[in-house]
Amino acid sequence: MCLEGCLSATTGSVWSGVPFTFNDSDGCMKAEVTAIIEPAPEGGYWAVCPEFPGANGQGETIAEARESLRQAIRLLVEDRLEDYCRGLPNEAIKEPLILS
Repeated sequence: MCLEGCLSATTGSVWSGVPFTFNDSDGCMKAEVTAIIEPAPEGGYWAVCPEFPGANGQGETIAEARESLRQAIRLLVEDRLEDYCRGLPNEAIKEPLILS
């Protein structure tokens, strides 16, 4: 699922020092963020992303924890965007904003 509606598929911006690009081949948001993965006491791994508080992942392997974190971040961003856009009036202007 891609971030659409409030965001254009042809812009780029920087948020909290994280580069975001919205112009890949399928119009999805792409970003490079920090994944911190550590062994869990009960076995497997935990993963967190300091750029997205509340996004956590876990898995039996590092790869599973990384993918779980990726999905958590995607869901967190999509939920916040959809929630915010839900209250916008029809006359609200939605346009790309590039920060440099």
